[in-house]
Amino acid sequence: MSEYQYFEFRAIDEPLDQRAQRDLRGISSRASITATSFTNIYSWGSLKADPAEMLARWFDAFLHVTNWGTRWLAFRIRRGALTEDDQSPYEVEVFSSQDEGQHTCLHFARQDEDPGDWVDGEEWLGSLLPLRDALGAGDLRCLYLAWLVDVQLGCVDEEEEEPPVPPGLSELDAAHEAFVEFMQVDRDLLAVAAEASSALAPAGPSRDATLAWLAASAARTRTDGSSRSSKATAPGFAGRSASACAMSSAPPPAKRGSVAPAETWSSAPIRSPTNARDDRSESVPSDEGRRRSAEQQHASVTWTSSWAASTRSGPRSTS
Repeated sequence: MSEYQYFEFRAIDEPLDQRAQRDLRGISSRASITATSFTNIYSWGSLKADPAEMLARWFDAFLHVTNWGTRWLAFRIRRGALTEDDQSPYEVEVFSSQDEGQHTCLHFARQDEDPGDWVDGEEWLGSLLPLRDALGAGDLRCLYLAWLVDVQLGCVDEEEEEPPVPPGLSELDAAHEAFVEFMQVDRDLLAVAAEASSALAPAGPSRDATLAWLAASAARTRTDGSSRSSKATAPGFAGRSASACAMSSAPPPAKRGSVAPAETWSSAPIRSPTNARDDRSESVPSDEGRRRSAEQQHASVTWTSSWAASTRSGPRSTS
């Protein structure tokens, strides 16, 4: 029987630039190389580079299958997404990890002495790729499933303590089911473990949804800032005294022992005592208007000074 080796790498977060593709072409003259992938099948010879080093340097996912029993899946995720305490209980033979700069490479590999029926590698990586996001979000099910493979291969002593059983083993999604198939996890062992596994917590917003919300929030902030800036130069603001403008832009002091909700200052217009008097003085005769204007300026300066003093001195004791 001729040899069969399948290698596939995927770049997910960032495409490969031209220099990277040239470097990869130096590794293999026959491989299919694009801005997001490197794929090759060998019936003789082998890859002229270390796959683990290629993953750490250029790629985010890797799969290797041979017809003599090798099944190797690996992902590169953000360093710190899984801590050492998360990983170490599951590291025996099948699962291993390596920190590489700003990333951590997670490897799942088994080698069977009697591989039996082997499968082509082309059909696997696409269905397994969602596991990278799950691992990056702290999902430990793949690590536990790899530990189960260690158990069935006889790599775990009976005296060794079982690692934590993660939630969700009884509700595997399509990607985790593909992992069970690819790593040939014993279904009976999995069923026993699932009995001790709690239900998955409701999923929070995805990373993409969170980034989209942050971008929209930043855009609204910029729009609100532009609106306030245009108001400040409008004709209606030109005649205000400096103290009145200071009053309209500064938050009024909160009551002692209380904190004003942030939403109040961001959504409700601040109406100062000066503004209220302005509304009532529209029909006042000119002499009376001048007298009230003087009173307004005096009141605004007094209010602003009191507020500034209370800010510098901090909240007063209520005792």
